[in-house]
Amino acid sequence: MSKSVGNVVSLRAVLEAWGREAILVFFLGAHYRSPVEYSDAVMESARAQAADLRAARRVAAARPSTFTWESFAAALDDDFDTPRALSILHDWRAAGQVDLLARGLGVFGLGVETERAEAPAEVRALAERRQEARGRRDYGEADRLRGEIERLGWDVQDVGSGGFRIVPRSA
Repeated sequence: MSKSVGNVVSLRAVLEAWGREAILVFFLGAHYRSPVEYSDAVMESARAQAADLRAARRVAAARPSTFTWESFAAALDDDFDTPRALSILHDWRAAGQVDLLARGLGVFGLGVETERAEAPAEVRALAERRQEARGRRDYGEADRLRGEIERLGWDVQDVGSGGFRIVPRSA
């Protein structure tokens, strides 16, 4: 960026446009000694990453991660390698390792949504009917019911054999 070219953006303007979390993830994605490229596309990606990390409780089922807390600490100890630390945070999110993710995000002043919203009875009934339709292998009806659930602002996630979870749709 160059002031003489007129493509300078103030931090205040970026903060107002994208929010604190997106800016933090933007800076975590680049090593502190490397130049960073600022653009609306990069900031939109950072905002989406922040939302994904924050919504970790939406992962249907936890699985083991190849990364430990020590892996995360080692990345930061290695010349403050925040891009590697960020990739570990994403792995924990995908694995449903919410406790590790919350601890790691806390290092950078970020957090995970703690509230688990309870689906209304109507949505729960639709999800149960969808599960029954899947059991009958009536996938057309199951898809139709999933669409109704989504129109009401919820997602249904299949868990294990015959189980499901209902979570609020992400914004």
